[in-house]
Amino acid sequence: TYNSENMWTVSKNGLFGVLDSSGKIIASPQFDWIDTYTEGKAIVKSHDRYGFIDKSGEITYKSEFDKIYAFQEGLARVQKGNKYGFINDRGDTIIEPTFDAASDFKEGLAAVEKNNGPEGTTTDLEWGYIDRLGSTTIGYDFDSASSFDNGCALTLKDNNCTLVKNSSIRFISDKTETDSSKAWKIHFNNPLDDKTITYDYPDKGKTTISSIDM
Repeated sequence: TYNSENMWTVSKNGLFGVLDSSGKIIASPQFDWIDTYTEGKAIVKSHDRYGFIDKSGEITYKSEFDKIYAFQEGLARVQKGNKYGFINDRGDTIIEPTFDAASDFKEGLAAVEKNNGPEGTTTDLEWGYIDRLGSTTIGYDFDSASSFDNGCALTLKDNNCTLVKNSSIRFISDKTETDSSKAWKIHFNNPLDDKTITYDYPDKGKTTISSIDM
């Protein structure tokens, strides 16, 4: 079956391998599971070990991680126990697994969650943003935070929504939405406490965003 990026997945006796677009065997069926190719690599699992394979067939296993996610912007999110970090395309740990939750990198930043309270507690979990070096760029002050898209991200604090701008993005598309009745679907990291939350526009005052059961 077609995988992605001109690569194909084949299976035999319940195991999976990889062919290139010419039909050349890149990896014989040996994996328990293989993800789609992203940025030239696919995440694989074999005998409870996670790793990744490139388009030449080179396989890198990283047995110290419980799970590896797809590469985004050259880094892959990894899970070790209940903590998350990031590795590069050589398998080097770039950002140690110290976060309680994390999203993939997008536009140079990743939303991550950490505990700002006493060790061993979970009452002070807050979301913020880090750059590709693991440095905090937007402090941990949110109940929920989305990934950046076109230079902006949506954050939630005490049921108030705020748009955060990525200062490293100098150009944001000038596309405008003229359909006033368009329905927007917004996903938050955590469920909302109420059916309605308030968003404070800087120049237009407060309005509300209602959650709808679909």
